[in-house]
Amino acid sequence: MQFSWRPRPPSLLCPEKEEETLKNLKKYSGKYEIEDQDISVLTGPVPTQTRFNPNQKQPFFL
Repeated sequence: MQFSWRPRPPSLLCPEKEEETLKNLKKYSGKYEIEDQDISVLTGPVPTQTRFNPNQKQPFFL
């Protein structure tokens, strides 16, 4: 007995295109990894000036 929670719809790609995509997967993933690295460089870590400093006097709000 087999239980499928949600059956998958049939692929929109023909079998030849599906095989071609699987063969070239490393090429495609490499391209997107480079894009991800570029984005991570642009967004980068938060500068230390904007972090909370407990020794710095904070404004008083009422």
